[in-house]
Amino acid sequence: MGTQRVIQDAFSKMGLIKRALDGTPGIDVAMMDEARALEKRLQDLNEELSGDNTPRGWGDAVPPSIQSRIFSLMFGHWGTFYGPTKTHRASLEIALQQYEELVPKLRTLIEVDIVAFEEKMEAAGVPWTPGRKIPTLKK
Repeated sequence: MGTQRVIQDAFSKMGLIKRALDGTPGIDVAMMDEARALEKRLQDLNEELSGDNTPRGWGDAVPPSIQSRIFSLMFGHWGTFYGPTKTHRASLEIALQQYEELVPKLRTLIEVDIVAFEEKMEAAGVPWTPGRKIPTLKK
């Protein structure tokens, strides 16, 4: 749940970044493209964690997400006195492996790539957005 919150906060940040870019006269279109690419990567990671709801609406089978595996385990376990089944344990192992693969990609995106993009924004004179360094006044 904490990882989902980090992703949602990053989506909010990307929304503010795109709004600041939109409001900057003469901004290079390549910066907007780069912001969209960062947001797309974030969406892909969100789908790894939470699943893609679009195909489910069409009735198509989709592979279980990390969260769906964990929720299935939690709710399945609550309804029994037997304890976790082999299926529950296997689902947990798969979810843990998927999560261990997701976290480094998410950290790189949020802690390295978005931060580097914010530095580009600073250099390009894009208005301040939350999470960036405190702006300095120019005389």
